[in-house]
Amino acid sequence: MHRRNFIQWLLMTAAATRLASCQSNTQNPPSETIVIVGAGMAGIAAARSLHDAGYTVILLEGRDRLGGRLWTSRQWDTPVNLGASWIHGDRGNPLTAIADEINAPRAASDSEDWVLYDAAGKQLPDRAWVEIEDFEAQITRAIAATYAGEDVPLAEAIANHIDLAALSPTERQRLNFAINSGIELDWATDGSELSAHYVDEGKGFGGDDVLFPQGYDALAHYLAQALDIRFNERVTQIVYSDRGVTVTTQSGRFEGDRAIVTLPIGVLKRGDVVFEPPLPKEKQAAIAVLNAGVLNKVYLKFPHIFWQRSPDWISYISKAKGEFSAWLNLYRSTGQPILTAFNAGAFAQELETFSDEQIIDRAMQTLRLMYGQNTPEPIDAQITRWASDPFARCSYSSPGVGMTKVTRADLASPVGDRLFFAGEATHSDYPATVHGAYLSGQREAGRLRKRLG
Repeated sequence: MHRRNFIQWLLMTAAATRLASCQSNTQNPPSETIVIVGAGMAGIAAARSLHDAGYTVILLEGRDRLGGRLWTSRQWDTPVNLGASWIHGDRGNPLTAIADEINAPRAASDSEDWVLYDAAGKQLPDRAWVEIEDFEAQITRAIAATYAGEDVPLAEAIANHIDLAALSPTERQRLNFAINSGIELDWATDGSELSAHYVDEGKGFGGDDVLFPQGYDALAHYLAQALDIRFNERVTQIVYSDRGVTVTTQSGRFEGDRAIVTLPIGVLKRGDVVFEPPLPKEKQAAIAVLNAGVLNKVYLKFPHIFWQRSPDWISYISKAKGEFSAWLNLYRSTGQPILTAFNAGAFAQELETFSDEQIIDRAMQTLRLMYGQNTPEPIDAQITRWASDPFARCSYSSPGVGMTKVTRADLASPVGDRLFFAGEATHSDYPATVHGAYLSGQREAGRLRKRLG
């Protein structure tokens, strides 16, 4: 089957099940109209639940596509996920059940399957991991040492626990690699901005981390069947009262009895959408303290594979922390000569100011250190700039210094009976994940339905 027809095939094969579900719940439809802001996974999940319960739902999306930060590009014959890539922990994960329902192909990805290179481009033996693992253990102890006192940035906690001045240049590079690969890439945020107290927040599912070789967006398209989605509707203002909600976009106004807001934390922090009246102090404080993490990808497609075929990850201990240090080998899951570089935090944001050509050149400098000057030029590239995306302003949330156990709950709490909030940043157990976004949408749909009796 041609890949570009894959989503259409999934939708056709699952349509009967979805239609039966919808018809069984609409015998006595409620009279409420719900406006949902954002057609990412949280908004789609909320809309799906409410639509199937018989509510009139209007889903407003500023982009011309579905999925939000779940974004599959089909520019090449091989789809690539420019936003979310994995189901993190597929055992018991609600996304696994959806993927099973539509028979979406998946490929397991082993986060421990690495080949490692030093700053000079020399491949290191397995025993080099012993030193890195020792630094990881020291970082864990540094974090634990902060628990009895006030919250501090992760970088400060590490500096208080490890004598950085006593480290050799090689040791400092390996410590920085441990910080970046083990924590900063996960949270898309530099250690100077991360909360030492909450850097290990959240829960996880067991099982494998799995990729979608034919596109993660198949899940979003399946869930969005028959929903009333209005694209190219960039929301600028949300006015709410005890009489209802008015959502203003660049093209008009949408009236509803209630609204569910799924704006990313980056958009909320910038104040791109005006709330009238202003949001409560507790919610504003939660928005202020959470970070808007940035994780950008550089997909490079080559004429042929020149790297090792088997490891999932190619790791590079860069001279400056976290600069083109993590590469995902997509040959393993797709059979195509594609590598993906991940960059996080301040460096990822700095790269957004570069041209595509400059970014590709930086990436190729690293690859040629590892694989030699005869490494071929890529035949094409796809590059993300999530901080510059006006509908995201980030990749996902991360724990900021000074947050508390109730920060994410404060962000999730409704404002009266009219304004509800969902999105990965609002989920205390599974932040910064697609399944967290999905579960938060279901949570708010359930909360709204419960309040309406």
